[in-house]
Amino acid sequence: MLGGVRVGSTTYVDHGSQRVFVHTEIDLDQGGKGLASTLVTGALADVRARQLRVVAICPFTASYLRGHREWDDVADPVTPRLTADIRAAGLL
Repeated sequence: MLGGVRVGSTTYVDHGSQRVFVHTEIDLDQGGKGLASTLVTGALADVRARQLRVVAICPFTASYLRGHREWDDVADPVTPRLTADIRAAGLL
């Protein structure tokens, strides 16, 4: 929310002790303002606070994690089994 207005969202599903990020989206008229990074940073802080692990299927979140190594301690790789489970659940 930006001043009480929704500007984007990130979609995730919990899979055991992992929070799997599948999509991040910012409204077109809000692009280029760094809001996706702000959104993902907050979501990752929540993952850490809940003592979960993060898996980034979402291309934006995966790219963010590659550029922000301070999240390495909570990041897990995408595995074929995890991807199959998420697809089977209709979430991908």
